[in-house]
Amino acid sequence: MVGSAETVFALRSVGKTFGQGPGAVAALSGVSLDIRRGEILGVIGQSGAGKSTLVRCLNYLERPSSGSIEFEGTPLESLDAAGLRALRRRMGMIFQGFNLLKTATVLENVALPLRLLGFPPGEVEARSREYLGVVGLSDKLDAYPSQLSGGQKQRVAIARAIAHGPEVLLCDEATSALDPENTEAILRLIAAINERYGITVVLVTHEMRVVQAVCDRVAVLDGGELAELGAVVDVYADPRHPATRRLLAGILPREMTASLIDRLGVHGSVYSLTFRGQAAGRPALAETIKSFAVSANILAANIIELKREPFGLLVIAFSGAKAEVGRALAHLRELGVAVREWGNEHERD
Repeated sequence: MVGSAETVFALRSVGKTFGQGPGAVAALSGVSLDIRRGEILGVIGQSGAGKSTLVRCLNYLERPSSGSIEFEGTPLESLDAAGLRALRRRMGMIFQGFNLLKTATVLENVALPLRLLGFPPGEVEARSREYLGVVGLSDKLDAYPSQLSGGQKQRVAIARAIAHGPEVLLCDEATSALDPENTEAILRLIAAINERYGITVVLVTHEMRVVQAVCDRVAVLDGGELAELGAVVDVYADPRHPATRRLLAGILPREMTASLIDRLGVHGSVYSLTFRGQAAGRPALAETIKSFAVSANILAANIIELKREPFGLLVIAFSGAKAEVGRALAHLRELGVAVREWGNEHERD
């Protein structure tokens, strides 16, 4: 579900420092962003970037050292203990380690938080069964966590997090402990829950493949600072910050040095061609080569899917008269292809 323009969370210059004096560690520094209702926002960065701290600040499990966070226009710092409890009731959270009670059955693991929140006994039973059905575990109600796979444990954790009907789902490295097959299944489930219930999802991860599978927008953290923020397709097409390019390096080719180009014996100018949506399925390059007196040497290529939208990147060396190459590039742009010329080590407009 693509989010609306309505802001759920507004973060303004949020900072979080652990400790004092010379040993103090700044986990977050000056982070400002809005989280929109109904979207899936990916928060990504390397270890120590501040991702988990950021998501824990959203429900005030960690209080920011500076700046402010508003939830639907209410400053969180203005809430007393009762107000914070009410706030957290409107949120669900899932973790990398599942956090299930080992001595409780699947049904009991989902039911216990509902009892603590004061739901009537009949509703506790009904909701627990309903949401275990949503996550595909109706046949595991009496099983214990030790009898479940990692993917099944995370499904129980998801059912527990959404059974009370939250408006926001906070996911802190929810797929990091899972194998690729279970990761894909859990991501599909999170996307389906977002689509079905309109829950705003904040998904913390260190893997760009997780972001590309389900997220509408992505916030890149680097050293506690917000390095980049935008629609996933825009960030993939034109990563501006070195931290983003590093995260994308294993998925899409972004760096090509002059020495590598020389070793390849490349003649002509090198360009990256980005194909999005319908342009990804059109033979735009083939049409262009037929129409203009240019030749193209493909140096690298990849096509992926960004939340159901195809996205492709080609690295091309064009040869031919300068004017003819210019006309060919203009034609590609008319067909919806983004074209950027490469410098020695980084792309340039």
